Amino acid sequence: MQTLTEPPAADPARIVAELAAEIRRRHRNAIRELRVEVHEGGLILSGSAYSYYGKQVAQHEALGRTNLVLLANRVVVE
Repeated sequence: MQTLTEPPAADPARIVAELAAEIRRRHRNAIRELRVEVHEGGLILSGSAYSYYGKQVAQHEALGRTNLVLLANRVVVE
């Protein structure tokens, strides 16, 4: 039986894709599309929302679930 001393390395692209999908599911009435990218220790959000509230919710959720700072919120309100 093999014992792991450290957890296996996670795939960051998969993690942020799952984060974006979870936020979209929870707030599907406010957010149309959401993409989360990690760049140099910070997050960049992009996509579209139905209102400025949706844009704010996406930002709040993403920052609340990570220990990273927001570099840019490029979510477009349509």
